Formats: sequence, C-alpha cells, structure tokens
Amino acid sequence: MLYLLVRWVLGIAFLASLFEENFYPHLIVAPLSTLRNWEREFATWAPQMNVVMYVGSAQARAVIMEYEFYYPKNNKKIKNRKSGQVVGESKQDRIKFDVLLTSYEMIKLDTTSLKPIKWECMIVDEGHQLKNKDSKLFLSLKQYTSNHRVLLTQTLLQNNLDELFMLMHFLDSGKVSLEV
Repeated sequence: MLYLLVRWVLGIAFLASLFEENFYPHLIVAPLSTLRNWEREFATWAPQMNVVMYVGSAQARAVIMEYEFYYPKNNKKIKNRKSGQVVGESKQDRIKFDVLLTSYEMIKLDTTSLKPIKWECMIVDEGHQLKNKDSKLFLSLKQYTSNHRVLLTQTLLQNNLDELFMLMHFLDSGKVSLEV
C-alpha cells in the first residue's frame, strides 16, 4: 500500500506544480477501484485543486458534465492578441475543473465528450494496460490531445521489447513511430 500512496502523491505533486504555473486541466485515468483513493489523496496533498470524479450511469455523467465541466457562457467577446480578431469565449476557456478523475470504462464510453478537451497532462494509472496497441483503451487515449503524458504502474515489464515499444509510442508517438 505504501507504494500506491507514493505513486499517487508523486502524480499529484507533478499536477500541483503545473497548476501553480496555471497549466490545467489534467486527466487521470485509473481503475475504478482506485478513483476514491486518488480523490482522497488530492484532498490531502493538493486541496487547492478542483477535482471532479467522472463516473456513474449515463444520466449521472450528463449531470456532472452539465454542472461541473464548464462555467456558463458570458457571451463576452475577446480580442485575439495575434490576429486582432474578435472571437467568442471557447469551451476550453470555460472549463471549471483542474483535474478530471475517470475510469478506463468511461474513457471508452465517452471519448466523444472528453477528446475535444485540450489536456495539459494525462496520467494513466496502471499504464501497463496500454501495452496492446489494438486495445480499445489504447486506441481511445491515443486520440486525446495533451502536452504531457505520464504512465504509472507497479507491474514490471517482461523481457518483451514490443510491450516497452508500445508504452513509449503512447508517451511520444512523434519520437517512437509505429512505422518501420
């Protein structure tokens, strides 16, 4: 259990450091059984961060999305510094939460709702789940945009270069290409 706690605290410390520099939102994808632990550790180690747990029935998730995802639109026009054009406020600018905790199952079910968000950091707990490039979780998460990707695992890799290659490809497909 100590290793799990250290793993969570390290992940939270990294996200808190990004948050202090005004970089957010963050996505944590973890087994459903560990989400409450993540939530509890955020309350202990980074209480300043708004953490939303995104799980439950389709109806429950719709309520979470309606009330916890975005601030109301204020219809205020913003002048783009680079182009000088006047544009409306984007959904990305209205995100309420700093961290979204969700399970593998929710990623597979709600990719269309979660994929458009530009994530600062995506942490995948039990990241060894991504060693199969044909898994639905791998294929779903590869579509997400994030500046940082972190895999946490306590499962040792076997002497299998293909598995290591797939994990590295997930982390940085620009440097580790599937093309040979």
